[in-house]
Amino acid sequence: LVEEKEPWCNDVSSIADIAILSAFAVNKKESESASLSDTGAGRILSEKHYLYDIIDSECDFSKYKVIILPDCVESNENVDKKLAEYISNGGKILASGLSGKGILPGIEIGEQRELKPNYMHPVSENGFVNGITEYVMYTDSYRFEPSPEYKTVAYTVDTYFNRTSEHFCSHQHTPNRPGFLTKGSVISDNIGYIDHKIFEDYAVKGELHCKELCDMMLSSLLGEDRTASVEGLPDRGVFTLLYQKENNRLISHILYAHTSIRGKNVEAIEDCVPLYNVSVKIRTEKAVKNVRLVPEGQSLPFEYKDGLLTYTVPKTLIHSMVEISF
Repeated sequence: LVEEKEPWCNDVSSIADIAILSAFAVNKKESESASLSDTGAGRILSEKHYLYDIIDSECDFSKYKVIILPDCVESNENVDKKLAEYISNGGKILASGLSGKGILPGIEIGEQRELKPNYMHPVSENGFVNGITEYVMYTDSYRFEPSPEYKTVAYTVDTYFNRTSEHFCSHQHTPNRPGFLTKGSVISDNIGYIDHKIFEDYAVKGELHCKELCDMMLSSLLGEDRTASVEGLPDRGVFTLLYQKENNRLISHILYAHTSIRGKNVEAIEDCVPLYNVSVKIRTEKAVKNVRLVPEGQSLPFEYKDGLLTYTVPKTLIHSMVEISF
């Protein structure tokens, strides 16, 4: 089966809107926090089906529409210079925690907040399943000052005190303190900043609201420039898009497996659960001539209008591959 698919997998290049600038690679030292930040960012983008690469500081930044600086990307001369050039040429950044300190236009990142955990309070219920409320945030957060062009997306809310032996609360953390809130997540046309180490938080706790906040800010930064989107693919599904230059065609992949926990830290694929009618939209300037499942050779109905290709994959059992010819 793999051999049959090789003609569509050889000599291809990844199409990605977003790059995660690896904190682990940039910092060049063993760090659990950096590794967790990279992991959390990758999980969010994969689960929301963004097209992305994970890069180091030697890669070409100009290829990407948005670069994510997860939580703790340390400043150094090479990275700062490349990011400043990228931003000046219209590139977009989503940074969190200490990442981007000293280089984000209009953002002055200061000291770590004393209270931990604290809470995130979104400005709008849009994008949040549970609406506007105080969502607990477990990782470090930082005080910052944004310039006027930044719009507030979410506030950071203080607790009454840190839970210690001298200041006790019967729960795992202290409740939010009404009225004690400051700007926590802000966005401009090109820059988004989140004051928490939100990607580490997601890697450790897997909190839905962390993913919702990042997704909302990435959607705002990308706007109509997002290359592809899918509907009907669960969060455990993977969507990728590749370009095969020699044959002048795009190849989209859908991968999905239902996993079960077996023992400690072991996930097994025991049952093959099919997916039906996964809808795909891809923006491409080239007029599309044909869309078909490969290697089966089954042509798929499609619509191409105003640079947007739409088609539906009728059934996926573990893996589906679609050839888009121009």
